[in-house]
This record gives sequence, C-alpha cells and structure tokens, in this order.
Amino acid sequence: MKIENVFKVFFVSIKISEANFIRFVEDHLQRLIANNPGGAYATLISALTTLMKNLMTAIDQRNIHQAWQESRTASVDQLIAEFKTMMSRLHTSITDIWDENHAYYEEFFPRGLEEYTTCTKGNIVSLMNRFIAACDARSTLLPTGIADGLIALKATYETSRSNQLGMIGSTDGNRVDVADARQA
Repeated sequence: MKIENVFKVFFVSIKISEANFIRFVEDHLQRLIANNPGGAYATLISALTTLMKNLMTAIDQRNIHQAWQESRTASVDQLIAEFKTMMSRLHTSITDIWDENHAYYEEFFPRGLEEYTTCTKGNIVSLMNRFIAACDARSTLLPTGIADGLIALKATYETSRSNQLGMIGSTDGNRVDVADARQA
C-alpha cells in the first residue's frame, strides 16, 4: 500500500458520470418522497421530478439520434465499399481496352487502381467525378453506359453523406441539450 493513497481525496473530481448522476438524483428524489411529512417537500419533489423527466427525455433523444447517425455512417461506409468493388470491375473493363501504359488509361487511373481502392470520404466524390469525366471524354471508345452505375452510385453517396453529416450536427446539438438539462 502506498502512503499517498491513504491521504488521497477521492471526491476531488467535479465530474460525475451520467449514470451516477441519475442514480444520485433518483435516490435523492426517493428519499425526499419517503421523508415528506405533511407535504413539506412537495414543491421540491414536483420540481425535481420535472427536471428528471426532462433530463431523461434529453438523454433518450440523444441516444436515438446517435443510433440514427451511426446507421447513416454504416450506409456511407457500405457505399464506399461498393464504390471500391465497382472500380475494380471498371478497371478490368478499361484494361481490356487499353493497357496500363496507354495515355487513355492514364485519364481513368492516373495513379493506378490503388487510388480508388484506398479512397476516403474526403476524396471519393472527386474520384467519381474524374472517372465520369474520363468516360464522357472517351465515350465513343467505351461500351455504352459504362459509367451509368457509377453515376447512380455517386448520387446515392452524396445523398447518404449529406444525411450522415446532418445527423452528426443533430447529435452534437442533442449532447448540448443533455448538458443543459443536467445543469437545470
């Protein structure tokens, strides 16, 4: 046993977890109710009950929005995986027409297939745009509709990504609501 631990003040931290805060408030409320002779604490009990319900509602809303945001993130991640698979197939189609040293191939894959298979949320739309533009520029040399699937995927991705970002902002707002309700 360290001597420092004997003199450590365990209650110095001003932070208390959400679960512990709720347990404390519920315990306090139940003690007020149990020891309320003649309704002396009725006003306090009523106010505390309302505040507790508001806090629980804010926590529930935050949790619901967080689950929605996580589902939107999963959708975006799934679309990115679909894009990578699609680009592998399109790479095969392009290399069937031109080899990797051909100038036209460079328009589609200037840094090779790896650039597409390691894309991120930050650069995926520009990669899609570049490939679609290359398809438009060489449309007479390519199979008809080669980029149609990618165009549809791009539209779906942009909508899903926008929804995801909107939910991130909404979830952040709900965190503020919980903090406000907790301080009330």
